[in-house]
Amino acid sequence: MHLSRYFFFFALLSVGQAQSLIDESNASLEAEDAPSVFEEEEESYTLSQPPLLYPGELEDLGPQYLLTQGTPAHDWLMALLDLQWLHSTNPTQAEGDSGRSADLRILTAQFGLQTPDKAVAGGQLAAQLGMRYQQFEYGQLSGDVVINGLAVSASDFDGTSVFSEAKWTRGSWQARAGLRWTTLNNDSGSDYYNEWVPSWALSRHFSIGANTRLTAAYDGAYYATNGVSVLTIRDDFNDRFSNALSLRLLYRLTSKCFVEPSARINYTVFTDDPNGDREDTTAGLGLNLSYYFNHDAVLRLFANYQERRSTGLGIADYENLDLGLGGTLSFQF
Repeated sequence: MHLSRYFFFFALLSVGQAQSLIDESNASLEAEDAPSVFEEEEESYTLSQPPLLYPGELEDLGPQYLLTQGTPAHDWLMALLDLQWLHSTNPTQAEGDSGRSADLRILTAQFGLQTPDKAVAGGQLAAQLGMRYQQFEYGQLSGDVVINGLAVSASDFDGTSVFSEAKWTRGSWQARAGLRWTTLNNDSGSDYYNEWVPSWALSRHFSIGANTRLTAAYDGAYYATNGVSVLTIRDDFNDRFSNALSLRLLYRLTSKCFVEPSARINYTVFTDDPNGDREDTTAGLGLNLSYYFNHDAVLRLFANYQERRSTGLGIADYENLDLGLGGTLSFQF
């Protein structure tokens, strides 16, 4: 294979793999708080002093108070720490059966600012601005296995993102719009890829009894990218439009335990592929079992199956199954 073609395929593999992992891990972080889905809106109260019935009442009875409905204080700041550890049957997203699997550890730390809900157009509007750091490391348990001639640890990378999002909710409908900037670094510390991602989404949920909710969603995004250019590779070869449809069924087993099967299909059109038209179709099935110690601490078991088919030259058609354990600590203040 010509040298430039080899570097081209390797660049597509490493960048594409990182992009997919970031999107998948972020989806679990941005999921709804399951207990809140089924809880009725809690009422908070403040104490107020009623008017005096007659002069000298305080001397006779002492101060008297009424319990009246009030508004809870808003938590402006949020922080999150998440750890996922999973076993992947195809950790490098290679075509065919490499015969080697490996584990992947994903560590995420996030901090942000969130606004209180505001009444807009018959619904509630809120916004969020934050920063996220993520670390992806392979073979911590399975060892630094060699897959297709390359040590799996060569795929290690970390990413830093700055993100913003506005969310509008009205009844069972929800609309979101956001903007994210992400830069990726490998083990040598070099910046090899960055992207700007405006995104948009629309979803609707359907209550099915007291313990079940079905959510249908559309998610769209445009990726404006800049990757390492090797020989003849364009810097923007990963620019693309992404459109996805998904279904999620959330079922409450107990007050603290929830199960959520899901299905998703994503159709992506690459706008600046140097070898001509490239269109990817990725289908996925997921199953998530979550246990909430409280609203701030959750432990989850998950399984995700993914299959991609691409029309791009040299782009792998792959299948992958992930089985893993994750935990999240979140704080609002």
